[in-house]
Amino acid sequence: MSSVSLPAAVERLLARPGARVEDLRTASPPPEDPDAADARADEEEMYAECEALVAALARAWGEPGILDLAPFLERTVSGEPVPEPLTGLCGHVAELAVWPVGGRWFGLGVVPYGDMFPARLVAVLGAEGPPPLSPPDAPGGARDGR
Repeated sequence: MSSVSLPAAVERLLARPGARVEDLRTASPPPEDPDAADARADEEEMYAECEALVAALARAWGEPGILDLAPFLERTVSGEPVPEPLTGLCGHVAELAVWPVGGRWFGLGVVPYGDMFPARLVAVLGAEGPPPLSPPDAPGGARDGR
């Protein structure tokens, strides 16, 4: 069972205009040894909690789309524009489960442990339009850059 109040998190995100990322839960700081069993267990717990929240939202909003952030990272690295909040996320999150909501899009994902950063469960809100399930220049991708 998730310790995150998903309805409250969604309400907070939707209450203000613009794109943003909110940490729903943060693990303990990374240990000195990044391969420590505790760090792996914390990270696995984040992924399990994310899956539970995705399942809860799927019951309410339908099955999510899956947004692979690797193409957005490639575009960022090559200097091409990438809309927020994807610019800040694509170097840290592999993929997001995403849904359209209220003319915007909402996503859930996990930032795994980094060298100096704890694992995090994040909620993401796009500023407008449908979830960008592929980059704008990809075959079948959104043509308007959202």
